[in-house]
Amino acid sequence: MKSLFFEEYEMGMVSETGRRTVTDYDVSTYIGLAGYRGPMWYDLEYAAKDAYYGGRLVPGMLVLTLAEGLVIGSGIMEDRGLALMEVTPKFRKPVLVGDTIYTSSVVTGLHLTSRGDRGVVTTDNSVLTTSGKTAVEYQAVRMIRGKAFSEETKA
Repeated sequence: MKSLFFEEYEMGMVSETGRRTVTDYDVSTYIGLAGYRGPMWYDLEYAAKDAYYGGRLVPGMLVLTLAEGLVIGSGIMEDRGLALMEVTPKFRKPVLVGDTIYTSSVVTGLHLTSRGDRGVVTTDNSVLTTSGKTAVEYQAVRMIRGKAFSEETKA
C-alpha cells in the first residue's frame, strides 16, 4: 500500500490490511512477556477442557497489537506516522489460535494541526477473522506528516 501524507487522506476512505494467522507461539510469547498467570493461558490441558471457547483463546490485547502491526505493516504510514495518540478498543468476539485476522479501516476524522505541517487522522477499525467474525472494533487517532513537514520543524 502506498504511504500517504495527511493531505492524501479522505473522509470515508477505506483500507484493508493483509492477513495473519495467530499461532500458539504468538500466544505463548505474549503471555510470558505480559505476565499472564491464569491457567487458561499457560495450562493447555486446562484450556482444552473449556468447551465454551473450543480452542486456545488469544488475549484480546494481543489481537489488538497484531491488528495494529498489520496496519503499520501495510505501509500506509511508512515514514509518515508521527504518533499514535489514542486507541479505544471494544472486544466483540474471541479469537482462537489458528484464526486468521485482518484489519479494515475507515477514515472518520481529519484535522490539520495549528502548525499546518501535520494532521490528525481518526479511523474506525474492525479486526475481522476470515470466518466472518468481528473480533475487535477500535478507533485510532494518529498524527500524520503533511507534505510541508520537514526535519527542522519536527520538534
